[in-house]
Amino acid sequence: MILQVAKRIANIRFDLIMPIRENSLVHVLKWQGFRGMVRESFTGKRKTASRKNMNQGGFFMEKNRNEHRTFTTDRLLLRPWTEADAEDLYRYAKDPQVGPAAGWPVHTSVENSREIIKNVLSDPETYAVCLKEDGKAIGSIGLMEPRCEADEKESDAEMLKEKEDHTSGADEKKSEKEKELEIGFWIGRPFWGRGYIPEAVRCLEAYAFETLGCSALWCGYYDGNEKSKRTQEKCGFTFHHTEKEVYCLLMGETRTEHFNRLTKTQWEKK
Repeated sequence: MILQVAKRIANIRFDLIMPIRENSLVHVLKWQGFRGMVRESFTGKRKTASRKNMNQGGFFMEKNRNEHRTFTTDRLLLRPWTEADAEDLYRYAKDPQVGPAAGWPVHTSVENSREIIKNVLSDPETYAVCLKEDGKAIGSIGLMEPRCEADEKESDAEMLKEKEDHTSGADEKKSEKEKELEIGFWIGRPFWGRGYIPEAVRCLEAYAFETLGCSALWCGYYDGNEKSKRTQEKCGFTFHHTEKEVYCLLMGETRTEHFNRLTKTQWEKK
């Protein structure tokens, strides 16, 4: 079923995206506005999320599903997407320098953007990044369940700590893993270099750690996307691990992706 859905998506170029909740495609669809991908090597090995894993970050999403939050910063308004944003979304998402670097294809029309708003960007914890002065969408940001192999890819520091403190208890460590989320973002090219995305990221960091009770945030970027790398570093994220031969479903190619991480403890010390 999942393979059929993937083929169907590829054939229609996302012009007719339908709301799909298959475990291993949920991120692809949600992050059509961010960084969609599914891990699949040339051998056909695919990372599929178990019901247990899907419920880890899902706890945060479900409990806020019916809430329409908005956030304000010094210069920005973060609010839910609406279909009225379709023209603004298309204006920036049609740019070949925006989506492909993040792992998703350019939007093909205003109607295409409208369908993506209806069926993808309407998910909980997904926000339009707007300038306070006019409230128009210029980018997108949101939270989701971590896509990386968080349980399998431990940094050298974490592995050393685990060896030194092996009596700390597996249950406690497991509980903390279940409180981790990932943040994703993009912004239209006319607004690059103005510090808008770091401002939006810091806002959602505070929300994730203080309100949602998150223990750590993940953020990734594809090899060569130096702008995203620098943004993540500015916001306190540090390198965790690299995953090679990651199949980027929306672009139909394999890539190398680097994952950064920010714990609540690190965030509190900033």
